[in-house]
Amino acid sequence: MNHRLASFLFVLLLAALQVAWADTKGKPSATNSVVALPFNKAAPHPGALAVSADGRIAAHIDANGDIVIWDTSQIKQLETISSGDKKASAVALSADGSLVAIGYFDSRLVVRTRLERKPLREFYGHSGGISALGFSSDGQLLASGGDDATTQLWQVATGKRLRLFDSMSNEDISDGSGIPVSIGFSGNGRILLVNEWYSRHYDVGRGTTLWDIEEGTEISTRDVASPNSDNAMRAGHALGGKGWLLTYTGGWLSDKTGLMVERLDQCDSPRQLPSGGYADTVAADPLGRWVAATENGIITFFGMNSDKKSYAIELPAKAIALVPHPDGRSVFALMIADTQRNGSEHFIFGRDAETVTGGALYRILVPSPLWHLPPLSIKEDATHCAPTETARLQQDYKIPELPPKLEVVAKLIPPSQMTAGASPFGGRIHNGYPRELYFGHSGSLFVFYQGAYDTELFARSGVVEWNPTTQQPIRARFEAHVDRDLIIRLRGGWAEASERLVNILTGKPFANISNSDNQDVYLHASVITDPDTGAVIRARKGYFECYAPDGRRLKDVKTNGAIEAFTARNGKLAALYLNGNVQVWQINPPRESKVFKLLESERDADGSAGNLALSADGRYLRVVFANASGDGPDVYVVYNLTSAKSVGDGGLLAPFPGRANRGVVADKRPHRIAVWDYDKGEIVARLPRHRSRDKSGAVQPLHVAISDDGRLVASASYDGLVKIWDIEAHQMVGEGRTGGEIAAIAFDSAGQRIAAGRRDAQIVVFQVPAPK
Repeated sequence: MNHRLASFLFVLLLAALQVAWADTKGKPSATNSVVALPFNKAAPHPGALAVSADGRIAAHIDANGDIVIWDTSQIKQLETISSGDKKASAVALSADGSLVAIGYFDSRLVVRTRLERKPLREFYGHSGGISALGFSSDGQLLASGGDDATTQLWQVATGKRLRLFDSMSNEDISDGSGIPVSIGFSGNGRILLVNEWYSRHYDVGRGTTLWDIEEGTEISTRDVASPNSDNAMRAGHALGGKGWLLTYTGGWLSDKTGLMVERLDQCDSPRQLPSGGYADTVAADPLGRWVAATENGIITFFGMNSDKKSYAIELPAKAIALVPHPDGRSVFALMIADTQRNGSEHFIFGRDAETVTGGALYRILVPSPLWHLPPLSIKEDATHCAPTETARLQQDYKIPELPPKLEVVAKLIPPSQMTAGASPFGGRIHNGYPRELYFGHSGSLFVFYQGAYDTELFARSGVVEWNPTTQQPIRARFEAHVDRDLIIRLRGGWAEASERLVNILTGKPFANISNSDNQDVYLHASVITDPDTGAVIRARKGYFECYAPDGRRLKDVKTNGAIEAFTARNGKLAALYLNGNVQVWQINPPRESKVFKLLESERDADGSAGNLALSADGRYLRVVFANASGDGPDVYVVYNLTSAKSVGDGGLLAPFPGRANRGVVADKRPHRIAVWDYDKGEIVARLPRHRSRDKSGAVQPLHVAISDDGRLVASASYDGLVKIWDIEAHQMVGEGRTGGEIAAIAFDSAGQRIAAGRRDAQIVVFQVPAPK
């Protein structure tokens, strides 16, 4: 079919349907309202189809990865932009169609002038393939999303990157974060809306974030339901009403599912429609008169008036992307054309058995009764709903243009005995790395160096007590091999709990504790220490053995049932029983114990609870609930023992501080950390982005420390950069570079110094400026 004939037939069909539509009451219409467009196969990516805001020009990526530009009124191809062997992955058009943004799988991002048919500018910043693109209405800004889990905002005229927004983490035992699949600007251009796709170990998911462009802060997020039919990547939200109407898939809400509709110029709760909750993908009328959802080969249109009519149309295939024409009378659709069977061994709940390999383009006619509805009414001075004061305070941290540089007060070079002699396997001995370090009460620095017992890379393990002032070791001792899983911290070093509990620094056994009277429990699993008092506690059948730091036997502590886990802090011992009770003893001097009953809603039917951590004042207990099936993440909960209520979540990245009830956890976005205040039961800080990637571009966890008073938080990235934040003053205290990859960091008890251990075994000690 030639382009002129296709255009003529489409106009005739459009005219006929103006009188043919009636309310279908949700039943698929038999009317031929879906027209195949005369193009070859298209790439099946959610960002592979775009239409200019003036409605004249459209673009899509074909099956070869080339960009096809075409006229929407005549359905006429205007230009093909060859990608060569670097296939395009996303495309966008400026409002007047004069600019074409093209993203590629190799992370390149190019803006071309359509009329001159040549590149205007290339943008550099992504480390992964581009997955979504969007221009602002004035064409001055371009937003790009990539599978590096970032959305980046660019100034088109200069190529300058203005903002970088991280996607949310998958919140799963699988690695990675969300991939942006749809990006749009609000009506006033001040909000960037990003829809992300999560590929988890056991299912898929979607979510939307509203970002304040000027402030660079997160305004709010929306839970967006995943498609119910398969795992093909698609957008789950759409913007309409000239950028003021948001619609997204909504799962179970008040025992119902349905498409969610929300006005961005109002602070009202979103409205839930009768269906579309787990739709494949969605669309919204640019004028705000209707929204639509596709599911299992059917598209349903909903009018935004009060009569609650809906119109359903059968589709030739499941939809990947929907892009409405600006007049709201038709929708361009990218649908699945080809799939590849993967075999039953690849399925997850039956949904991963096939992969989408090809797409096709269609035009769907919007039911004519919806054309005549009034457009969304928006005031000229409309603005978006502001973030809550809590959300604003959490992110309100000042970063000076030239951050203060932390003063280096000591550099501790590995002692010679670490590498003296020859490897038992031949060749030289390598340095171990500082796996753990802490400042003692006298100001000395204790460091445990983890070695490697390997024929190709041999390194001794050992403990060194350093004097940071003289930059010399006070004591040091290294051994050929120490099992990293058997290390227990002591006051003044570490012990290895194998057959006996042996102080690594002195080489002497502690209190003759050994496995000789083993009660079917390995020594390392039955012994803990109190990091504050130095006491050592060993679990026995029906009681705990307690020892002072000098090895003296203290009074035993009797237990009252089967114990699941135990921990000690600041002279207190806490034990979690299998029945959910927690008993807390004061062990030195001994006092009457207290029993608390915890709520156990987080425990799976067969999941265990363990890995306890007690706050310094004994009021809060962190419990880790293991996922019984192994196909999901463990659950971390902090309980207020008195109320037995959960007051926080997330895995602690640093121990509870000595004089504050705060905890540092990984933020829901990579490269960021969050600070809980357990007395308030809320997150009080979400610190600014601190990038941490290795040389391959893979995200690496930040190393974190918190001062004993809970006021200062330090983060250290893979590249050796240390940043210190004042939580009370909401500002950066300073930053310093260690010159190498960091393995561990720690504050001294006064929060005046911080030590950073590098992977090459060097230790850098910084002076911390006094908080202002």
